[in-house]
Amino acid sequence: MGKLFEMDNCCTKRDLEGSAYIFLLGAAFASAFSMPTGRSFLSISLFLLLVHLFKVRKTLLLPVSFWFWLVFVIVAVFSTAFGLNPEEGFKKMEKLMWFVGIPICATLVTSLQRLSSVLAAYAMGTGVEALRTIVIHPIQAIKAVNTGRMPDFMFALIDRGSMTYAQVLMLGILVVLGFIFICRMEKRSSVKWWILLFIQIIAMVMMFKRGSWVCTSLMVAIFLAVKTNWRYLLVLAIVVMASFILPPVRARLMNLEKEFNVNGGGRMTMWFKIMPALVKEHPFGIGYRALTPEMMRKICKKVERNRNHLHSNIAQILVETGWLGLAVYLLWMGKIMFDGIMMARFARGRAPDELVYAMILVLMIAGLFANGLVEYNFGDAEIVLAYGLVMGCIAAFPRIISKSAISPCSS
Repeated sequence: MGKLFEMDNCCTKRDLEGSAYIFLLGAAFASAFSMPTGRSFLSISLFLLLVHLFKVRKTLLLPVSFWFWLVFVIVAVFSTAFGLNPEEGFKKMEKLMWFVGIPICATLVTSLQRLSSVLAAYAMGTGVEALRTIVIHPIQAIKAVNTGRMPDFMFALIDRGSMTYAQVLMLGILVVLGFIFICRMEKRSSVKWWILLFIQIIAMVMMFKRGSWVCTSLMVAIFLAVKTNWRYLLVLAIVVMASFILPPVRARLMNLEKEFNVNGGGRMTMWFKIMPALVKEHPFGIGYRALTPEMMRKICKKVERNRNHLHSNIAQILVETGWLGLAVYLLWMGKIMFDGIMMARFARGRAPDELVYAMILVLMIAGLFANGLVEYNFGDAEIVLAYGLVMGCIAAFPRIISKSAISPCSS
């Protein structure tokens, strides 16, 4: 893993720009397990970068994804100002500001080496989160049982699962898988990456989040289908089927029946009863983060208790910002996916490692988008940091490719 950073030394300048890049690496690493630390490093990176740009009389690179972000924020501001709870909405709207990773990455990730290091930093950060999950979750589960807050250990362990960090692990798994293949192509040892992958998979299972399991398996299957042959897909299928042996995994999958019941109080209730009722009454949106459990229970008393979101980006954004906000969001995500796919198509005719990096980024954003269909991750502070990093790297990729043809240290 260290070699990824060694090969980037020739591209790291000993000035404000280089320091901003170092703090970006710190942000990528820390954001995978500590949102406050990740935000702090990203803020420092932005400050140093702006000072550097002012001194050299240049500006931030503002890709199309940045302008979609800005338009969405404007729509959210208006829907909140005229919504049901402006005070609460504006208080939480600062989460949207952390998409600032888009212009930071677009400006600082200037070479394939820098892209590799940013992705490696994030992957190692997910390793920290994986270890914390493996070690801390069982301890916390035991304490919950001993204090009588949970009926048994397995129920307590399932309760510790985090939708947020399950998605973080999904992203880490995709990055590590890509690095394993790059090491294989370059005939370098990938033992460290295999160890990290093993730790990530154990932690992912221990999160007990079905949506993330499905999305991770799907993205990994796509990667293997493109880069390998049916034998690797068979191994993936065996691993997935083997996980069904675990009683808690089977229990989580059995509970899916409740989710598909419109009257069960779960996702289907939210999407087909609560969302239509709210949109009909508030077509321009109720305001950012204005939804409350009381609003939902007025429409359907069986809905999950103490929820303030609808378990879906599309449903939540439609309710919060109306049809206009949803249109901007879909155009934004569509543009990112289009850029990612075009980036991968362009990389196919170039060096094999460039195609792998392109695939990693496409699958990362696709995994977040797919998970967002069944989970509300667009307003999740940790995931917003990941969105910004990935979108910014996708925006930077065309320039990376053009420069790599000249010199790996031209940045």
